[in-house]
Amino acid sequence: MYPLLEIKDLTFSNPDGSLKNLSLTLHHGEIHALVVKNTSEQALVMAAILKYQESKDIDGEILLSNVKLAKGKQSFRKANIQIMHAKSQVIENLSVTENMYMSSMPKFRPFPFINWYSARKKAYRTLRDASFDINPSIRISELSRENKRIVYFLRLLTHEPKIMILQEPFEDLSESTITIFKDLIKRHVN
Repeated sequence: MYPLLEIKDLTFSNPDGSLKNLSLTLHHGEIHALVVKNTSEQALVMAAILKYQESKDIDGEILLSNVKLAKGKQSFRKANIQIMHAKSQVIENLSVTENMYMSSMPKFRPFPFINWYSARKKAYRTLRDASFDINPSIRISELSRENKRIVYFLRLLTHEPKIMILQEPFEDLSESTITIFKDLIKRHVN
């Protein structure tokens, strides 16, 4: 059986530093942690992965189930690889529901209108099943940093990704929330 993900000889440089021949193999059911000396090295690894996703101008290759991912726009999205950045990527003036399902809001079929009742119910169920007590109707701007992080993480999980790349997933989180995050990650892997 082929590895789920292989990064082969990824080489990248920018004004902040250079990365040479990064290789990594991830098999089904595995969780990996990449430990680096400091945040600038961490940022360099993330920049290399993002550069692969955004441009053809990078050396190395990334394979998903032994199939090379195309370099350039949309390759990670098409392969259902989600990236969680160190800073929460949420839209402050939208609600929790809108942030969680912005690209997959339930609609009234065959019409293109959003079914708000169904969307809020879906968000409520997702939050409840993950053991978080957050009102799905509240604006993101009214939430704490921790709750914004929770919404961001759950949004990525709603896509049921094949692979998640998490940069500092536990930053700004309490111990109880970290425990829940770890449980959600383990459940997702299995």
